[in-house]
Amino acid sequence: MKKFFKITFLTGVFMLLLCAAAYADGAAGIYDLQITPPDGMTVEVTPLTAEGAVAAAGSATIDGAPATTYENAEKLSVEITGANAKYYLILAQNENAPPTDDNIRYVDQCTSVSGSASFTVYPDRLRRGESYFIFITGSDGSSSMIASFKYYVSFMSGDVDGSGDVGLNDAVLVLRHLAELDTLEGDALAAADADKNGSVSLSDAVCILRTVAGLSAL
Repeated sequence: MKKFFKITFLTGVFMLLLCAAAYADGAAGIYDLQITPPDGMTVEVTPLTAEGAVAAAGSATIDGAPATTYENAEKLSVEITGANAKYYLILAQNENAPPTDDNIRYVDQCTSVSGSASFTVYPDRLRRGESYFIFITGSDGSSSMIASFKYYVSFMSGDVDGSGDVGLNDAVLVLRHLAELDTLEGDALAAADADKNGSVSLSDAVCILRTVAGLSAL
């Protein structure tokens, strides 16, 4: 119990300290890409990097299962042939559910030419392990999900618990590791090195806490 209160006290003190924010990600990209074209339509989805280059396919174990990955992919080129409608609206959502202000991550529209339509889908707020679903709605009243994918980050500096965000719990995990109450390993240990100096120390907890306090931004 005394160790717990000591850690809580140190956390409060560290909130007042100065530290230059440092953050970097491990390998990141798209995985578990599934293409589900409606009847009579052909859909081609190509993962792209932020710069627009085609992301090469690779393989990795994610959450204990083998997966085809597209490292550094942050957006997708979507080519549709066999389109019947003149206009199409495309949505990328983080829920397979009716669109709302909260679950839409990208929206765009285009005109089909000779039965073909092209989009570049660039969803925002990609989060580790979250599923994304791409829908098209035509001016003919048709609506279909045409693809889905997930996003992975092997680690993000400061995100020690792997939640996808940097929070107070991440600083607590660093402090518990330093106090030898717990032992961080693998990606969690890499993420704990928030200042990227090659070791985990009190300065990493400070960097995380400054981010939580809004004094530095990831």
